[in-house]
Amino acid sequence: MLLTAREQVIASVCSDLFWRWMARDPASRIPLDDESANALLITCLCNRQIGFRAAEAIVPELKRRSGVNNTLELFTSHNDIMLEFLMFDRSLGKSVHRFHYFARYCHDAMVHIRDKYDGSALNMFADTPLGSEALRRVTAIRGFASKTGSLWLRLCCLTYSGCELHDGYQGIMPADDRWVRRVGSQLGLWDENAKFDDICEVAKRLSFCCPVEIDALFIVGTDWQCGTDKQMCNGNEEGEVCPLLRVCPSAR
Repeated sequence: MLLTAREQVIASVCSDLFWRWMARDPASRIPLDDESANALLITCLCNRQIGFRAAEAIVPELKRRSGVNNTLELFTSHNDIMLEFLMFDRSLGKSVHRFHYFARYCHDAMVHIRDKYDGSALNMFADTPLGSEALRRVTAIRGFASKTGSLWLRLCCLTYSGCELHDGYQGIMPADDRWVRRVGSQLGLWDENAKFDDICEVAKRLSFCCPVEIDALFIVGTDWQCGTDKQMCNGNEEGEVCPLLRVCPSAR
């Protein structure tokens, strides 16, 4: 089915925002090795109820506190009780997360990588799986769901290098994110409580070659507070008009 003129605008804006702010062109992607891939997995796992930058700082801080410089060794040589001490004891500094159970999640995740993938999260991509299979593999780790799993795939394949999917960019679905849901609902693409599978179908229709481009609605949501009582359609804090203003039925 051909896209309507309004859908073409939405697809074009999402593609532009996505490739400018949420992905890198192949020539500038950052190579992953065993260590950096394991650290990235922990970052994605912990990116819940805290910002990505705060999650990204967890592994380096725990390495400093423990004196262990290898991510796999750090999270497997310490049990969850010791990891909880390293993460939250005030004598060591500020807590690194909001929730204590992430100590157990991090321990279990690296044990899973050690036992099933020979100690490297990169090995989840060793056989160039389909995107759906790669997502199934990461969500088999306790603490990962479709949102954090999709983030992991997007970063591995579109920000870093060394990971490939059999179906390429077509295999990377958007994240089940509240901002993506909210902005898509404001645009009339789906109901805010739509099933995630329905959101993926819309994403594939708007961008068959790279459905994850619809994740750019996150940028619209956060930069213009879309769908909130602080919505700034006609100018955000930088004075920029929302790029989807002309096609949005919910614009103020």
